[in-house]
Amino acid sequence: MSQDVGIAKDLNEIVKIEDLDFLSQSAFDDVCRHSNSREISVVKIKELYKSLL
Repeated sequence: MSQDVGIAKDLNEIVKIEDLDFLSQSAFDDVCRHSNSREISVVKIKELYKSLL
């Protein structure tokens, strides 16, 4: 269905490697991060994003 309406199938179709610094910092700065039970860093978030590309 997502293909029928033109939604990207994979994250790498819409995110470029040069976007990862901004996306990682934005995720880290998100107010909801503080309610997460796991500690995280910008570096770890970036690694997670890279693993999805």
